[in-house]
Amino acid sequence: MIDFRVSIRTLGVMFSILSFVGCNQKPLTVADVDQQVNAALPVGTERARVLTVLDSLRLDHSDFDEKTRTIGAKMEDHRKKGIVTHSFHITFVFDSTSKLVSHETKELFTGP
Repeated sequence: MIDFRVSIRTLGVMFSILSFVGCNQKPLTVADVDQQVNAALPVGTERARVLTVLDSLRLDHSDFDEKTRTIGAKMEDHRKKGIVTHSFHITFVFDSTSKLVSHETKELFTGP
């Protein structure tokens, strides 16, 4: 059974990430993203819950990779306009019981 209080809190934290990305003029850093992910999806979170949060936020993400036990997600930073796009790639790592053991965030710049 889903605890809706926790779900609403998690979504609230993740929505704050998106609004932070969309409204704040200060450059978003890997540390900022890591802090928000840690608050919303702490170690021990079930894989299904991670996927539910990613889907609800409409973040692009991969399916669960059985071999590497990971899910990759991409969070766009739409504040910067131009030929180079700015985003963050988050890799979630799970144990054999499908619980989150860690995540890693990398900053990506894509352009011509």
